[in-house]
Amino acid sequence: YIRGIAFTMVVGWLFFYFSLISTEQYSFGFENFSHSIKSSIKYYFSFLIPTHKLNHMDNLKPNNWFYLWDFIGRALVAYGIYQTIQAFRKYKR
Repeated sequence: YIRGIAFTMVVGWLFFYFSLISTEQYSFGFENFSHSIKSSIKYYFSFLIPTHKLNHMDNLKPNNWFYLWDFIGRALVAYGIYQTIQAFRKYKR
């Protein structure tokens, strides 16, 4: 189950970052990386819910690439959650 959780968090972070840099407010780079992490952490946790609303980051003015990264991220995060749940099935009586 640890691998499932790690997969979900890492893949979720990767596609969240791709989604984040697909907005007008953020761009790729390390200049203000710690500031961008602190200001967007609330969006990360909502991103980890596969059924989150599509407009959860509309105030950041996303472009078309945002929706692609969001869709792929949803699918992979849902797969990671599924794998985590499946890991506990071996403890069934």
